[in-house]
Amino acid sequence: MRVSCGEPRNNWSDEFIDVFLDEAGRHGLTAPRTAVAGIIDRHTAQVAARLGVTVTTARTRISVDNIRDMAREASVGFAKEEPGQGLLDIPVTHTVPLAVAARTVVGLTITSELATAAAAAAARLDREAIVHAGREATALIAAWSLMIERTATDNDTTGVLVVAVPEAAIHRALRELARATVHLDAGVILLDGDDPDRLRAALSGNITALLGEL
Repeated sequence: MRVSCGEPRNNWSDEFIDVFLDEAGRHGLTAPRTAVAGIIDRHTAQVAARLGVTVTTARTRISVDNIRDMAREASVGFAKEEPGQGLLDIPVTHTVPLAVAARTVVGLTITSELATAAAAAAARLDREAIVHAGREATALIAAWSLMIERTATDNDTTGVLVVAVPEAAIHRALRELARATVHLDAGVILLDGDDPDRLRAALSGNITALLGEL
């Protein structure tokens, strides 16, 4: 695992970043230190929200073993996402109920809105940077919608009740939906003021339904 000496080192999480990168390297993956720092910060925010404590206190509850487990899970999940591959070009391996596919499109729409709202609130970003924050979720919305259309077309019927998708589509959707729950836990709200608890329950149900398809 090679890490550039010129990359900035984070403060409290320096050791944890090293551990994360070391574990990821065992799976043939690497990442900029700044990106890993962001992953650890989001994880810490989740721990704080779950325990009802401050972020500073949450940091004392996170161990090296926790970080290794997180890096291992992230590495395995990332590999299954088929990074760099267009979802419509990957062989189909799963069939997802139409209701779950449609629910996922809605969940990803919420994810995109939350990501954009979080970016707008986090700093004084220009319009391009704010739009980019929700770009991945938006791209997945398009991909899932096209897969629904493609399945209906291939079956030449309006009564299709399942949607054919590659496993990577499920993993990518799960990643984005998880990000949405992190935004909610951090206090991000939608412009229309929708109840955060209701959104969190809807997203959690969507995640559970997708996990059941793996």
